[in-house]
Amino acid sequence: MKKLALIFALSVVATVAIAAPALPAAPEDIRTGSDLAAACHALVGNDTSEAGAAAATACRHFLGTMVLRVYKATPAGMPTQFNRIGPKGDETACFRLPSSLKYTDFAVLVLSYFERHPEIATRPAFELGARTLATNYPCKD
Repeated sequence: MKKLALIFALSVVATVAIAAPALPAAPEDIRTGSDLAAACHALVGNDTSEAGAAAATACRHFLGTMVLRVYKATPAGMPTQFNRIGPKGDETACFRLPSSLKYTDFAVLVLSYFERHPEIATRPAFELGARTLATNYPCKD
């Protein structure tokens, strides 16, 4: 009976370990909305573990690169539009970045959007970022 209980306990531990996604260790590990949310959670939550620190850095780099590309391509306050997003690639996200946007502020916004829209978990991480910006800094006609 003890062997059966031990085998069951080990199988539960193995199942939990397999089910729990690893934190992204680098920006290139951030592929889906879930990956970005996990990395941003490490940043906002000040996760000081080795994996948490790597994930927080990955979040900063991912978000920073996204914003930097927009700032280089579009003057602050001007509309930026990302096309071909959504499950069918037929949606658009339009936003106007503020004159500055801190990593942690953007990460908090990403987590808030992700919490309200769990369906974006399997979508590209870039789409989560774009939709977050469009929701918080929308284009005004």
